[in-house]
Parts: sequence; C-alpha cells; structure tokens
Amino acid sequence: MSETQMYDSRMNLNSLFTAAVDGYIPGMKGATLANYVEFKRFLKDDSGKIIGGVCVDRMDPEGQEFDVRAKTVVNCAGVHADEIRKMDKPEVEKRIVPSRGTHLIFKKGMLKDNHGIIIPETKDGRLIFIINYFGHPMVGTTDEFCDETHHCEPSQAEIDFIIEELRPYFGNDYDYKANLLSAWAGLRPLVKADPADVVEVDKSNYSIKDKAIEFFQNKVRWLAYKVNASKKKKSSTAAISRNHVIEVTESGLVSLMGGKWTSYRSQGEETIDRILKDNPDRFKENLKNEQG
Repeated sequence: MSETQMYDSRMNLNSLFTAAVDGYIPGMKGATLANYVEFKRFLKDDSGKIIGGVCVDRMDPEGQEFDVRAKTVVNCAGVHADEIRKMDKPEVEKRIVPSRGTHLIFKKGMLKDNHGIIIPETKDGRLIFIINYFGHPMVGTTDEFCDETHHCEPSQAEIDFIIEELRPYFGNDYDYKANLLSAWAGLRPLVKADPADVVEVDKSNYSIKDKAIEFFQNKVRWLAYKVNASKKKKSSTAAISRNHVIEVTESGLVSLMGGKWTSYRSQGEETIDRILKDNPDRFKENLKNEQG
C-alpha cells in the first residue's frame, strides 16, 4: 500500500499487536499493552533518577493506583509530551508546538481513479493535495497553530479556505458543500529544536550511493527553502521543525518528540540506540537472543 493510501488507525493497531508477540523476531519479548491506563507521576530514587511510574486503571471503578518499575521511561506522548516532561521537571520550557491539519473527503467524481493533483502554492504559500483515498477524493491540508487537545476538530474557516483554493481548478459550478462527505482534523506535534537533541548517526558504513543520495537530498531541501522561505507568513508553522528530536534529562527521562508516520520506525530505532549508548551495561542481559 502506498503512503497516500495509508490506513493509519489499522497501522497503529498492527504495530501494537505485533509488539506484544513473544518471539515475533528471534529473542524478542512481547510488550505489555495497557489501554485506558493513565500515567500519574514518576517514581524516583534518592538521587532523583527515574525508576518507574505510578499509574491508574481508568476502567477500575475504584481507581486504584499501582507502581510500574522500569529501567528507562520513554515519553512518546505526541502533542502531550510537555505534560510528561513537566511531571519530571515542572520548570522545564515547553517545546511542543501543536499544529492543526484539516482534511476533507468529497463524493466520487472529482478525480479519475488512480489520479492525484498537487496545488503547489496556496494564498499562504503552502500546497494542497487532492488524492483518491479508498475511492473518494481527499483534500488537504491546513497548518494552523492551536492549543493541545484530546478532541481536535476542523474549524469552518479551514474548511472554507480549502474549498476556495479548489475553485480555480474545479470551477464554481461544482457544488463543494453538497458533495462534502466529511471533514476531520489532527494535531501535528511540531517541536522547537535544541542543540542538545542532535542524534549521532554512524556514517562509517555509508556506501558511495548512500552518500550521493544524502548529498542530493540536502541540495533539494536547501533549494526548497530558498524558493519558499520568503513566501511564508511570519507566523507560519513552516519555521518549526517537522523532524523528530530525542531529549534525555538528568533524571533519565527519554522524550521522543515530533516526527511523523513516514519515519516512525527510524524514530524508534534511533531512540533505542540512544538508550543503549547511554546505558551500555544496564540492558546487557536484555540484548541476548536465542543465538546468544
């Protein structure tokens, strides 16, 4: 399945279920999944190092709290990552900048099957895509600063904005509102970058092909920035990093922030590599598989 046909909720469940399988890969110990469990606070030793957390089962009528001990705690709370960071250190500066993206689904007929359109520049200097998503045209997206929330909804202004951007290409005769099937929005966990977040990448095994690809990717990014940076609004989220960052505090909290679906496996791998690099002896026994 191509990226534009990604079924994100199913992808999320598949990732969770395979993570819970013992031996899914040789030596792997399955994860314990705990839905409807709320993290309340950290457990720390006398030196201030994190050794676990206190949780509560929200399906339990009595709401009994219980301790979970851990060698390392990783914060992967998306747009809510700062809430967890402040539980560790209340005075820490917020780093997550939520950005709302709205998408619209229309009735069939706007696009031919297996066709897509990119509108390269909107009034605010961004782009809009129109693709066939499981048989229906999907149009997106907006990019608006917003507050973090558990209940994200599209604004009417964003819906109207997208429709107005479609008119020069699909005309005024198309009844956009009558053909609109649904509208929804999600929050991007954009993150303020910091020099301490740099994740070292071992390039010693890079082939000539790898180095050439990286070189041209960097050139394309530089050119795109030069062409578009001057067109962005000063309040635009384009100035905030779309990449992920890994933060490790003095207490040992590991926060993986930012990023997106297209790089989630790389994000996980880099986070594990960072944990093992910082704690070479703590997980020595865990790294042994059936082959030793």
